Amino acid sequence: MKKILMSLLAIFMVAGGTWYATNAFFSDTETSTGNVLGAGSIDLKVGSNGYYNGEENTGTTWGLGNISETEFFFNFTDLKPGDEGENTIDLKVEDNDAWACAKITLTQNDENTAIDPEKDAGDDPDSGEDLFDGELAQNLHFVWWPDDGNNVLEESEAAKIHLNDKLLTLMTFDDTDDKELDLTLADSVWNFFEDAPGPVPLTGNTEYHIGVAWCFGELTVSALPDGTGTDPTVNSGILCDGQNVDNTSQTDLVEGTLEFTAVQYRNNEQFLCPEHEI
Repeated sequence: MKKILMSLLAIFMVAGGTWYATNAFFSDTETSTGNVLGAGSIDLKVGSNGYYNGEENTGTTWGLGNISETEFFFNFTDLKPGDEGENTIDLKVEDNDAWACAKITLTQNDENTAIDPEKDAGDDPDSGEDLFDGELAQNLHFVWWPDDGNNVLEESEAAKIHLNDKLLTLMTFDDTDDKELDLTLADSVWNFFEDAPGPVPLTGNTEYHIGVAWCFGELTVSALPDGTGTDPTVNSGILCDGQNVDNTSQTDLVEGTLEFTAVQYRNNEQFLCPEHEI
């Protein structure tokens, strides 16, 4: 019996030794912790630096950020023929490259009230639609250009005015049936800032500038030589002549919306702004 027990013990020891040796083979373990899949962002920031009749206007000026309900590119309620203004609109997309579009919507060109000088000039306050029976919009002229941020139209910038007729030439809402205007800043067809056909998106975290000038009357481009436009209070590169504006636009009221949209570029290389959509 003793020999049998010793034999069994030997078997168990051999078996136990075999199990222990199996767990002592070479081995290695690699572990990756804290893996993350996080979404990036397309956050459009907009700022404005405005001037009115050659003086800086705090009511149309604010720093880059999200546009609040109290920030306006145009906020003037006592216009006279010959009045003019300029805004340099600043755009920056955080944090990725993006396409960008803009849209102008005329929400009213209202007769508002009709006083005697208007009626004497032949204005009929009861003609046309309630919100689009005025004459002010037809006498407001605009010009847009890619600016270098100094609020002054210079010759190289003015040369781009004729490259894209719909976006950059002189504009007025002289046809009140056309109450919306879609503009391309950067899509797979055109880039406003780079003066080039697409696809060239806006570079993330880079500031871009749009010069916008308006005139209550006849607007004329009188661009300054490059490098000399440093002070819009001295010369903005825009001339405004209001002598041909008659009394029919007195008391009229124009309101509108200016909207900017940024859309991701990556994995969306064929994007088109509404202006270029078929």
